[in-house]
This record gives sequence, structure tokens and C-alpha cells, in this order.
Amino acid sequence: NLATKPLALVTGVGPGTGAAIVRRFAKDGYRVAMLARNAERLAALEKEIPDSIALPCDVSDAAALEEAIAKVGNPKVVVHNAVGGAFGTFTEIEAETLQRNFEINTMALFHLARLTTPAMVAAGEGALIVTGNTSAQRGRAAFAGFAPTKAAQRILAESLARDLGPKGVHVAYLIIDAV
Repeated sequence: NLATKPLALVTGVGPGTGAAIVRRFAKDGYRVAMLARNAERLAALEKEIPDSIALPCDVSDAAALEEAIAKVGNPKVVVHNAVGGAFGTFTEIEAETLQRNFEINTMALFHLARLTTPAMVAAGEGALIVTGNTSAQRGRAAFAGFAPTKAAQRILAESLARDLGPKGVHVAYLIIDAV
């Protein structure tokens, strides 16, 4: 029964990691809400994956994110896999690029946590998982538009874990350096 299946919400559902995460949750008996900007790809995955729900959405838009989540209800698991990345030194990238990546990588996590974890706390269980990479742990010259935002994301996830863990909600930052 679809109504009794737990819900997993996954952002950044592209052809690699995001799609693999969705397939795994569906295989394990979850309904899966898929968020990404590419509506065509989401529609194709929705046809392929049972009990999946395509929600085209730019996660950097807090209002759009709230609207998408309202359509599917309270997830038991949230995976923030959406990523904004740009490569270049600090003199080569534009300030807007760094700001945009911060909105996707860090602020979207902030909004996801505020929108989804209160219901998890009320239920006494749930998980918020963030896919990251080693750029969150070190800066390289050509990663000036990316690494700072992933480092902020990692520290935000740690802060969330310290707050939500004692309340029954698991928060994890997983370093995945490949698609």
C-alpha cells in the first residue's frame, strides 16, 4: 500500500548519484520524491521507478522548495544531493557564482532541515543525509567557487547533527568523490 510506505526525499536527482540513491530507496520499499531542475529527466525516472514522484524544483529557491515538500508530505529520510559547483581561482570566478553555489549547497540544506526535521522530531525518528566531497575539508586554488560552500555545508550538517541527534533524528555528511 502506497500510503503505508515511508517517504524518502532526494534533491539533486541527476543521472549519477541522485538516480542511484532514488533506485536504492525504491528497492528498499520507500516512496521517493525526486527534486531536480531537469523536469524531463525526472519524468523519465518517474516512469521507470515505482512509487517515485517527480518534483521539478530549483532547491536554491526556498519558496519552491517549500511548495515541493508540501506536495508530498513528511519524509522519513531526506538526502540533500543537489550541488552547485564551479571551478576557477578567486580571481577567475564571479562573486555571483560563489553566492549561487552557497544557495544550492548550504542554504538549501538549511531550508530542507527547517521544512522536514520538525516532523521527524515529532515522530522520534528520521534521517537527514548530505552528500559531500573532500572539497569540504580542504581548499585548492581552482576550487574557490565550490570548496567554501561545501565546507559551510559540512559544518551546518554537523551543527544540525548536534541539535537533532539527541531528538532522535540522525544527520550524516557522506563524502562521495565520484558519480
